[in-house]
Amino acid sequence: MKIGEIIKNYNLDVLSNKIKRDEKQIRIIFHFQNLYDELCKNLSFKDKLFKFFFKDSKLKFGIYLCGDVGRGKTYLINLFFDSLPFKNK
Repeated sequence: MKIGEIIKNYNLDVLSNKIKRDEKQIRIIFHFQNLYDELCKNLSFKDKLFKFFFKDSKLKFGIYLCGDVGRGKTYLINLFFDSLPFKNK
């Protein structure tokens, strides 16, 4: 998939009326797009994830979204995950 894929898929869902455009979601999508772009650079997927999540071996990182019910948290995580071009996720 190409750089900008998450933003493109979000906009397609808005245009098809699957979801309503939400400025707070768009802010999150730009963060996900930056993470996506970093993961899609030249390193192998496993190396990228290891370096991203385990920079300090004592710390573990993940993605945590909080918000009111019905704001699209699960949708955004699924959009990010489904957009990744890797076979083994």
